[in-house]
Amino acid sequence: MDGRKSYKAPVPDPSTGLDLSKLPVPDADIKKLSLTMPSSSTHTAVPLSLLENWELRERRSIGQANQLDLMTATA
Repeated sequence: MDGRKSYKAPVPDPSTGLDLSKLPVPDADIKKLSLTMPSSSTHTAVPLSLLENWELRERRSIGQANQLDLMTATA
């Protein structure tokens, strides 16, 4: 150390025993965040064939990931 700053050990919170000195400081603009879910009365129709294609694609992706995992475990 260069002598300009002395080390000060963190003091844990007496009630929990946790070091709370490194917690982030709350943002002053936190109230700008939208914490409510947007609501909409409109509905979107998706054709069943499109949903079936999405499901098939997801199943293939998961199958490929499983194959890769098996090959790496075997290697």
